[in-house]
Amino acid sequence: MPGMQYFANQNRPGDRTNSDVDLAYSAVTSYLSLCNTIRGRWGTTKLDELEAFEFQTWLKGLKRSGKSKGLLNALMNRLFNRARLFRMVYFLESPIGLVEVRGIGKRRRNQWI
Repeated sequence: MPGMQYFANQNRPGDRTNSDVDLAYSAVTSYLSLCNTIRGRWGTTKLDELEAFEFQTWLKGLKRSGKSKGLLNALMNRLFNRARLFRMVYFLESPIGLVEVRGIGKRRRNQWI
């Protein structure tokens, strides 16, 4: 069973050798930052050993904005869907789909006009 390291290294943004789509520099750096954050904690974890509650607890403990946490959650969900596509895991649905992230679209400060 492959670990998260395998998927975090596949089709990395900015690797234009296998891609027909050119990404903006800001998009590439943003995705790489998310991949490095995921790889730092979950890089050695096997896909079938990852628990949704453990991931949610880790996500809540991160010192990042709600939007960044939502992007991390979405990226992990895409990684699991990619693993299902290649039949590397046999989940009916991604366990990451059970994770709830609060504060994704809410402002932290009042807006001054």
